This record gives sequence, C-alpha cells and structure tokens, in this order.
Amino acid sequence: MLARCSNKNNKAYKKWYGERGITVCDQWSVRNKKGTNRGWSPGFLTFIEDMGDKPTPEHQLDRIDPNGNYQPDNCRWVTRSEQASNKRPYNRPSVQGEKNKNVVMTETKIIQLRKDRKRGVTYNELSNLYRISKSTVAQIVNRKTWKHI
Repeated sequence: MLARCSNKNNKAYKKWYGERGITVCDQWSVRNKKGTNRGWSPGFLTFIEDMGDKPTPEHQLDRIDPNGNYQPDNCRWVTRSEQASNKRPYNRPSVQGEKNKNVVMTETKIIQLRKDRKRGVTYNELSNLYRISKSTVAQIVNRKTWKHI
C-alpha cells in the first residue's frame, strides 16, 4: 500500500496509484524514526488498530471508492472476487475475456456456463446463449479466465 502510493520505482505507482494521486492517510504513513528499527512502525500499528487482522489469508485490502485514498473510512477486507467487482472502469476492449462491451459475465453466469458445458452443451451453443465468442467460452471452461471461481 505504501510503496504503491509513494515509491516512484514501484510498478504500480505510475498508472494505478501514486501518479494518479492515490495516497495513504497520515496516521497509516508514520514510519519509525530514521536509523531505528524497533519493531513495527507506528503507522502499521495504527493500521492494525483501525482495520484489524486479515479475516483469512484469502482476504485483501480494498478501497471502497477505487478513486479514493487509503484511509479507515474507505478501506475494508474483501475476498478476491469481491475486490474484482469494485475495480474502476478499464478502457480495454476485453475484460476477463469478454469481447462484447454489452455483455457482463457475472460469477453466477460463469458457474452456470461451466455447469452447462459439463452437461454437454457445445461451445457454439454456449457462445450463442451467453453472447460471447467461442474462444472466450473455451477460456472460461478451461479456467484461463475467471480462475478464482
């Protein structure tokens, strides 16, 4: 979190965090005094007080408003699939494999598509039913996309 927002050498700093103006609140940014290495930094301890421990190893820190800063009222612990539904719009013609911008594949649809395939529905039929390309159907069925479901 701190590196993404303040370290210009961090890969995520450019396009996604620091360069976009995303910051970490002052109380979470407090570091140990220069030259000391006495345990956890005050900012980390405050972060743990505010957010608590990760509920499970699968949980990740998420900003409720993806354009907002890292601060207590804008952060929460979520699972990967919950976080995936909270991303800011991404201007790419293909998101999770969908080619048609009018199609929104949800977790429910992904699960149903995989069940349909197990029942013997062909790739052509799935392509027509879900209004996605056959290659996208194959990627979903073979877990090349939507791996977390």
